[in-house]
Amino acid sequence: MNHEIKADWNTLMQQSKDTTGDYFATAHRILKGADLEYTAADVVALTRVMALDFHTTSMGVAAQKFCEALAGIECSMDAIAEFIHEANNK
Repeated sequence: MNHEIKADWNTLMQQSKDTTGDYFATAHRILKGADLEYTAADVVALTRVMALDFHTTSMGVAAQKFCEALAGIECSMDAIAEFIHEANNK
C-alpha cells in the first residue's frame, strides 16, 4: 500500500464512497454470519468501528513518517555540527 496521497479530490470522494460501501458490506456479512439478531444500526456501528480502526492505523503511519523525517533532520544537523567543529579546529 502506498502511503502517499496522489489522487485528486474527485478520486478521493469516490474512494471514500467505495470504502464506506466495502465496510458496510463486510460489517453486514460479519453480523449475518454470527447468527445474531441485529439491526441496521448495528451494521452502521460495526462499520464505524472499522473506519475508526483504519483511521487510527493511518495516523500511526503518519506519525512514523514524521519520526523518520525528524531523524533525518537530526542526522543532517549532526553532520553540519561535525563539519563546523572540524572547520574550527583546523
